[in-house]
Amino acid sequence: MINQHPTMTATRGLIGLVAGCLLLTGCASPLAGKPADSVAITAIERNLRESRYNFDGSIRIEQLQLAPSDGKAAESPINRRARDIIKSLRIDLTGAVDAKARKLELNPTLRFARRNAEVWLRVPMLIDADHYALLVDASAFDLVFDSLGGANEGKLLRLQLPESMAKQIPLTAILDALPGIVRDGYRQVDPQAFKLLPLDDEARQLGAQYLVELKLDNSAQLVLSTFIFDGVKKVVQQQHPQPVAATPERVDPTLMADTLGVLLKASSKDVQNDQTTQLLLDRSGRLLGMRQHTAIGYKGFSASMLTTLRLFNYNHPTFTLDPVKSGVIELKDLPLPSWLDDRSPKSPKSDQDDTVASAEPVTLSPPVPVLQPRKAKTVTRQH
Repeated sequence: MINQHPTMTATRGLIGLVAGCLLLTGCASPLAGKPADSVAITAIERNLRESRYNFDGSIRIEQLQLAPSDGKAAESPINRRARDIIKSLRIDLTGAVDAKARKLELNPTLRFARRNAEVWLRVPMLIDADHYALLVDASAFDLVFDSLGGANEGKLLRLQLPESMAKQIPLTAILDALPGIVRDGYRQVDPQAFKLLPLDDEARQLGAQYLVELKLDNSAQLVLSTFIFDGVKKVVQQQHPQPVAATPERVDPTLMADTLGVLLKASSKDVQNDQTTQLLLDRSGRLLGMRQHTAIGYKGFSASMLTTLRLFNYNHPTFTLDPVKSGVIELKDLPLPSWLDDRSPKSPKSDQDDTVASAEPVTLSPPVPVLQPRKAKTVTRQH
């Protein structure tokens, strides 16, 4: 048996202790011990800065109340039928986002589902922020717009913002500043609005380590949205310090921002909007999912919606729309459908002039006598 020197034994023990501390430190969550508002705000900012993932989810109406059309307290048959139809609707969402590439793919599917009937409509779209373009897979409408079929079948329809207008929108600067603006906006919210909740079964299935709830009433949402809006407006003013003369091809971004701000504040006065949002986070603060209950009220109308979202494939988002493979047709080059396209446009002349102009040349000849049949005499007898 070899006797170890006490110093060597102590050194090995110290190394083991340090290694254990490092191991524990590496496994500890960076969010451990932080209050609920700090956990949520950190996760929201990180999600905006590291937006590269796929997502799926849904939006559906949970409760709906329509004001009686005749002013009576009882719900009318028409409103009851409308409520049943709306509650049968659901929007399913799938897509991908890549903040570095400035791309967002969204595949919304509108579903109408009853017990033994289901109808759905899907319109996949791709937002290319670098080129200020929206590309749409419009094949769902090729039965109505036959110009989308034939040689254009399978192509993406591109709606391009005019270059003169795109130059006035500092989109890159806005997207770069947005994470910080949103972070500071949520810091304006009362910390008591945030709350850490115990994990439920759905959170555990997603692998979440934190479940944070955020409740915002109408006034809190107005404070948050106004702060974010003013922050974006400030970025626009920094990029365009001088006012721009508005024309049909050019817009003044500052004036447009002021107009939108007025509309935002005006709408918040009439519409009641309360939101309860739950964020499902992993140990590092990465967003894995979201559940949001929204209650809207306007005069005699009220509704509640549930929005669910799941995020996955972090850092490796998969896009289904590829303009290079599919091909692109510009909206301005899209022919009108046959039932709208007038193949023989009329000249500014009247219909009568068109008829005369299109008639064959007439050769005049001497009049030919025409024999008229004799009219029978009517005899009236007297009695």
